[in-house]
Amino acid sequence: MSTIPHPKLSEQPETDYMLFHTALKAAQTMSLAGPPLIIAYQLIRKQPITIRSFFRKYNLLALGGTAVSLPIGAYMLKDETPAAMASRRERLVSEP
Repeated sequence: MSTIPHPKLSEQPETDYMLFHTALKAAQTMSLAGPPLIIAYQLIRKQPITIRSFFRKYNLLALGGTAVSLPIGAYMLKDETPAAMASRRERLVSEP
């Protein structure tokens, strides 16, 4: 079960929760899509695939996806009312 982030992070804990959720979704998506993308990139460039370079690119891709998703999520949530944010959070928390 999910919990609300620490209330002292900001004045809007509902928005914090949604931003954390957005970042987590992006990290999970990039972690799933990353390996095939990295292998395809390595094969197209005809570079040898080493474990070290694979994991370095894999980590950078996951962190980059998370870093890019936070401003996008903040932009998408900027006009939401607190009641709408609370409703969205409740739907996320109540889903199995």
